[in-house]
Amino acid sequence: MNVKKIKMLNEKTFIKLSFFTKLSFVFFVYILLQFIFAPKAQAATYNVTPTSACSLLDAYASIATNAAVGSCAAPSVPNTINIGAGTYTLPADLPAITPDGDLSIIGAGPTLTIIDGGGHTGINIGPDVSTHNYLVSNLTLQHFTALAGVGNVIASFKGNLTADKLVVRSNTCVDSTLPVCAIFSSNGGDSTFNITNSAVYDNFAGVLFASGNIAGATGITTLNMYNNTISNNYGAILLFENHPDGIDAIANVTNNTFANNETPFTGVFAVNRQEPTPIEYLTATLNLRNNIFNGNFNMTDGVFSDAN
Repeated sequence: MNVKKIKMLNEKTFIKLSFFTKLSFVFFVYILLQFIFAPKAQAATYNVTPTSACSLLDAYASIATNAAVGSCAAPSVPNTINIGAGTYTLPADLPAITPDGDLSIIGAGPTLTIIDGGGHTGINIGPDVSTHNYLVSNLTLQHFTALAGVGNVIASFKGNLTADKLVVRSNTCVDSTLPVCAIFSSNGGDSTFNITNSAVYDNFAGVLFASGNIAGATGITTLNMYNNTISNNYGAILLFENHPDGIDAIANVTNNTFANNETPFTGVFAVNRQEPTPIEYLTATLNLRNNIFNGNFNMTDGVFSDAN
């Protein structure tokens, strides 16, 4: 393992404070500036191919800015981007989106539609006023690099998101504050996040998936992980935490295979991994059923880590 990469994952910085306490701070400094002051999207249906006049990046930017971009028309409701077969290498970060309605990003199949991040950050769906439904499916997401703030491979901060039939591979998520590839959290009421029928492998991160409530979230955040294969990653698989404002953080993990993953700290699964002063006992629920664990290695806490 590359020693320089390991040094980027500063253990003391990462585990001394609650992940979602840090996310709360970064959220209000970074996310609100990007999302709250950005024009609200009205969305449209875009059909893009590697050679279409309306490119993937322009279609995405149209929804993010609620305006025509390049050859892509201004959006309307609902929000849909259909991505044809091919490889799409991004020349820049994907812009943050604050949808006014439902949003779907759909490929032709996980082995047919490949989005190559080219070292940039990926899909970030910001907090909307109401709770909407988001779908990201039938894609490969590869070679994204999350190095600053909460720029991740995929992130959602309110509403209900389903990530289905994805291949997530060869991404690097090593920001010193939030080294996470996928964040699913709520800053408001109840939110549900589904990760289903996907393969996640050969990624390097502090944590692959993080889910839970942040400051101001007064509801229940539920993460459902069903029928996935998660293998050969360097980093904890799942960190989920509640916040004193939240009711519960729930993770339902069923029919998954976790194989040959390695992490230097926090446990393969970490629940409420924080050290507040004074200590607070927060409700968090982990339900495991019919999963296979094989060949996973952790240098400190073992497979499971529970701070309180």
